Amino acid sequence: ITPHTGSIYWDKATDPSIKKYVVSWGAAPRTYTNSVTVPTNFFALTNINPTETYYFAAQALGTNNLLSAYSCEVWAKYPGSNSCQ
Repeated sequence: ITPHTGSIYWDKATDPSIKKYVVSWGAAPRTYTNSVTVPTNFFALTNINPTETYYFAAQALGTNNLLSAYSCEVWAKYPGSNSCQ
């Protein structure tokens, strides 16, 4: 059995001081209960519950440890997809 996986990616920041990103997600819009720091502009969440909808947003993390504002939010429900407009 292959676990359900949801993945998101985004455009890389053009500011050279941005070295990492923080991806946040949760079960309600703009209510993030989980987050992870990633070194690239891609994140995959494994073992997602296919009956749940997940909401994601990303932030840029600079070398000064300051976070940007949240990106626009995308949602995912397996199977399916959404994009940030």
